[in-house]
Amino acid sequence: MDFTTNNNYRKSVDYVRNWHNIHNSNLYIIDNNCSHLVLECSENISKGDVCCLYSDGSIRKGLANDTDRQYIIGIALHSCYSGNKLAIQCRGNITLTGLTANTHYYASNINNGEITSVDTGLYMGYSINTTDFFLNVSLEAI
Repeated sequence: MDFTTNNNYRKSVDYVRNWHNIHNSNLYIIDNNCSHLVLECSENISKGDVCCLYSDGSIRKGLANDTDRQYIIGIALHSCYSGNKLAIQCRGNITLTGLTANTHYYASNINNGEITSVDTGLYMGYSINTTDFFLNVSLEAI
C-alpha cells in the first residue's frame, strides 16, 4: 500500500503530528489527560499494549521490525475491541507491570504490542521502578 496516497492514513498522521507539535516542548507532562490520542483500532488491543499507526490510518499493536507496524505512537490506556475508539498515552508517566527498575525499554521486534529491554531501535521510555514507566515515544518516524 502506498502510504502517501491513503487518505485515512494521511489524516491520522496529521492528527498525530499536530498533537506532537503542540506537546513537543513539554519535557515532562504531569497531567496525563493532555498526553494522549484517541483513534479507532482495527484489531483487539489490551491495556498496556504498544500501539502503532497502521497503513490504513487505524491503530494496531506495534512491532519494531514490521514496516506496517513500526510507526509507534504510544501505549494503550485501556482494552479495546476492533472498530472502537482507543485512548493511547504518548508521553508522560504510565503504570505498567513486570518492569525492571531503571531500565530503558523499546518496542519489541518479536511480539506484537510488547516492550523489551533489548534495543530494537524504537525507543519507548524507561522504568522508574517496577511499575512506574516514563513514556517518551519519538514520533519522528511518521
